[in-house]
Amino acid sequence: MDRKKYALCLWPVAFGPRVDKERTSPFLPDDPEKLITLGQFNNVPLIAGLTESEGGLFGATLATFPGFNLKAYKSDQIKSIRYTLGMEKREDGYEIAQKAYHEYFISNNKRSCKIPTQYAELTSDFGLDFGFFKPIDESVKLWSKYSAHPIYYYRYGYRHKLGLANLLELPFKIDFGVVHTDELLLMFTSIGSPLAKHPHDVKVSNMLVDLWTSFATDGVPKSNLVPGNWLPTTEKQTRYLQINAQNPKLVNDSMPFESQLAFCYIMMAEHIL
Repeated sequence: MDRKKYALCLWPVAFGPRVDKERTSPFLPDDPEKLITLGQFNNVPLIAGLTESEGGLFGATLATFPGFNLKAYKSDQIKSIRYTLGMEKREDGYEIAQKAYHEYFISNNKRSCKIPTQYAELTSDFGLDFGFFKPIDESVKLWSKYSAHPIYYYRYGYRHKLGLANLLELPFKIDFGVVHTDELLLMFTSIGSPLAKHPHDVKVSNMLVDLWTSFATDGVPKSNLVPGNWLPTTEKQTRYLQINAQNPKLVNDSMPFESQLAFCYIMMAEHIL
């Protein structure tokens, strides 16, 4: 496989919902949060979740096209962060990016990573918190509050042999964790991805297919490979299904990352993000 062919040039990246109210028949006529609070959405059961190291995908972007992405990122890290936060056009955008850079990469609050320093900066909690954990968790809580139907929350934690790092032919010793889209590789076949053969890969693949197909059939996800029932999360009781090979289980608690989102909410309050 040609590593360059599969290179991921994703940094800096900023993404979000695009309100298209100017259209005759808009897909998203207003801010999603507003639409949900007003009950103007397709009120159906929902599965939502994340992987343990969602932001590791951006670490992988620095490991492809060796040297190119890393050099571009390191030339102006604060500028990259500013674009990632979608703050490039705000007058206080540079100030916000500076605060984020100091909090996640300089201060004593930064946490250790299992991968080399040059990749760790992107797979740090900055990419996870702002890009995935905070928006996904907020969306789930909003849905559980305003929807008349259940929402099933999951945290995917299985590092399988068909992971992103393997498909990109990156050194296996570089641990990007369980990254964005990893669960999809065991749920669907895809070009360039070999079939699951390892017993644990097969088990988790069967588990995922069971859960999603049963949900599509009757709105209740279930699998004989998961002990007990996957109960929906609610406004009063946050819970999620921890998905892995050895011990899949329902956890009646908030996601493990919730306590580390304090900085995100402080930033929101100070700058009205």
